[in-house]
Amino acid sequence: MSDHNYIFGSIDFFGSRAVGYFCSVSLECHFAPSRNRPQIARDDFEDRRERQRQGIDLAKSAGRYRGRKPNAKVHEQIIALKGGGCSIAETARLAGVSVSQVKRVWAQNQAKVKIEYLGEGAPKTASEYMGDY
Repeated sequence: MSDHNYIFGSIDFFGSRAVGYFCSVSLECHFAPSRNRPQIARDDFEDRRERQRQGIDLAKSAGRYRGRKPNAKVHEQIIALKGGGCSIAETARLAGVSVSQVKRVWAQNQAKVKIEYLGEGAPKTASEYMGDY
């Protein structure tokens, strides 16, 4: 059955709304015979993700997107557990979060503690500390 007969038959069966769909499917299959359906689905997924990322970047630059707010209670629990001597994996299990979140929260806490200890204007590197020596 040729493409024309297929399209005209589908118009008769499904109505005129289906023409665009069948034409795009027919052309897609005709011009990309080596790509299979999972690859087409994956490409579509990646395109949608890319568009979503672009939209988020635009919203961030306009000041309308700030992301998800951190859960202060969970962060405090992570800091208390890790500060109390628990391992990273044990802290993650007890707090009910991922290991990567424990590492991230702990690193942020350590950086904050360092800034508080050294002060805001303190040198951050050895060359800043030593000057021109």
